Amino acid sequence: MKREDIKPCIVCDKGVAHDNNLMFFKVKITRFVIDARAIQSQAGLETMLGSASLAQVMGPDEDLAIEVGEGDEALISMSCIGTRIDEIMGNVSDKEK
Repeated sequence: MKREDIKPCIVCDKGVAHDNNLMFFKVKITRFVIDARAIQSQAGLETMLGSASLAQVMGPDEDLAIEVGEGDEALISMSCIGTRIDEIMGNVSDKEK
């Protein structure tokens, strides 16, 4: 990461190493909007076929949510993200298994 890419912590507005910890996080927040028509279509197919798994295989594989904009990136210092990061990342990796 180049110098011009390092911005203040989005939480406390201090430098990302203000707590003398050399680790920090770069997060990207992307906004999505639900596509109600696609969800209704998928739900109807699931009802007709009697199985969500079968509908997923037989259906058109449409996106059920649409990305809005490009998203925002931010830096968060280790102390501001706190101990919750282990919990959050644990939940993410558990769901990916």
